[in-house]
Amino acid sequence: MLRFSEPISAQSDAPALTLFPAIEGSLAWNAAGDGLTFTPTAGFTPGQAYSAYLHTGLRGPRGQGLESERLDFSVLSAPKVLSHSPGASQITDRRPVIQVYFDRPMRAGLVGEFERLLRPGAHLFIGHSETLNGIDTDLRSERPSVYRLLREVR
Repeated sequence: MLRFSEPISAQSDAPALTLFPAIEGSLAWNAAGDGLTFTPTAGFTPGQAYSAYLHTGLRGPRGQGLESERLDFSVLSAPKVLSHSPGASQITDRRPVIQVYFDRPMRAGLVGEFERLLRPGAHLFIGHSETLNGIDTDLRSERPSVYRLLREVR
């Protein structure tokens, strides 16, 4: 989702956002006109770098163009589960509940990778049940589940 500082209007019928490499999906503006959501049809490819181009015809309420028309991002590969408990031979219920927790070193490694990929001032959004407490990071909490990178990456 892209959030704009002001409502945006399109000056043409062209798509407001184009991705390269191309990904099929749908675009939807929120009711206030300051949020644009892209929902991919089949998902993003892990490890792939993408560029999102905003249409040059997008304008703010006073007719001004956008400050930036290109956004670059990468999709991280998901971590792999190496083992789980209960083991396959221990599962007797037809619908077992298996919870996966990451230890502190893995969480710290993931946070370090996020820091490496984020630009200074960028935000990281995490689940409401997650926390970065106890992890050495330059991401600072702005509100629950929202962190901001405050320094240049090393």
